[in-house]
Amino acid sequence: MLSSLVDWLFGCSHRHTSFPFTRRRASEGRGPVFYTETYVVCLDCGKRFDYDWAAMTLAKPPGVEAARRRAAAFQRLAHHT
Repeated sequence: MLSSLVDWLFGCSHRHTSFPFTRRRASEGRGPVFYTETYVVCLDCGKRFDYDWAAMTLAKPPGVEAARRRAAAFQRLAHHT
């Protein structure tokens, strides 16, 4: 519980990521249909993020939503004091 709170407030910034990995698997069923997924891994904490190879960016930037939640939490704390 406490570690979840600490991660929520001061979590990893995910600035050091691996080179994109692409996994390719045959689908269930007939024919040569393949399922692919591309992702990167944070080298600091090990979290995996979807990667858009065409745009060469993370599919969803990891720090944006977390920073927004932290800012809102600090604003609520500031208003209560």
